Amino acid sequence: MAYKKRPHDDMIVLCYANTLKHNGKTNEARQILLQSLKSNPNGSYKRYFEMGELEEGEKSIRIFEEGIAAANKCLSNPFMSVAPEAEVKRDIAQAYASIAEVCMTDLCNVPFEQVEAKCAEVL
Repeated sequence: MAYKKRPHDDMIVLCYANTLKHNGKTNEARQILLQSLKSNPNGSYKRYFEMGELEEGEKSIRIFEEGIAAANKCLSNPFMSVAPEAEVKRDIAQAYASIAEVCMTDLCNVPFEQVEAKCAEVL
């Protein structure tokens, strides 16, 4: 298995976590991503977005925001990014849309004004 041979390779981590997620093993995917983010926080921003999808509520939003910050660093320093600029921008836009979705679904118990403000901020 590629992950066991190269557990620090971001692309392998992403593929493995995504496969686990799609096979209903979300806890395992979460652990793989968490370990990867802790051991290499400056690696691929896409790991944050994958992790954000696995979490819920405020925690999910925080992780998406960390990923957006990491992706923006890639835009400001092209040598940090392994993805084309257009792909990074698309990923950032999708992350903002994901935050808005979390606001409208997971945060239904939060006062509307707070959720509305967060949605307006990210959109």
